Amino acid sequence: MYNDIGLKELVQDYSCMHNTYFTKPELSEDGSGFAARGNMKDLTNYILQLIERDELWRFYKTKEWRSLKRRILTEHHYECAECRRLGRITRYDRDKDGGRRLISTVHHVKHVRDHPELALSRTYTDMDGVHDNLIPVCKSCHNKLHPEKHRQAVTKDRFVNVERW
Repeated sequence: MYNDIGLKELVQDYSCMHNTYFTKPELSEDGSGFAARGNMKDLTNYILQLIERDELWRFYKTKEWRSLKRRILTEHHYECAECRRLGRITRYDRDKDGGRRLISTVHHVKHVRDHPELALSRTYTDMDGVHDNLIPVCKSCHNKLHPEKHRQAVTKDRFVNVERW
């Protein structure tokens, strides 16, 4: 179902008030999975608590995620998997100034909020077989994959005076 994890270190959660401790997963040297068999519940519980606190961004700052992300991007030669599926090769995003820079986004096919146990898993298995869970994507494709993040704010009906001056 997902790659094995190893336990690297015991780290204290940012909130000292709760005195909650979490174990962080460690990648193996070759990047193929995780160093040793561990308890997947630790990772899942850690992510569920981040989701509950609306602080999932903290997961994306961990060195384990950044290391795995770098490996995924390198293995795919910084090419967008969605563009490639459509017959295009996209390696660069445009920044605000119009400059080009290599893509830097890795997308979870099985979203972390729905499947926290797969957060650091390269693959997932379903009835159709084994599939990539982490794919490099350009900004444009990532926005298409997450339309819910780019909805315009719904405005409440405002009172409009019949007389418009």
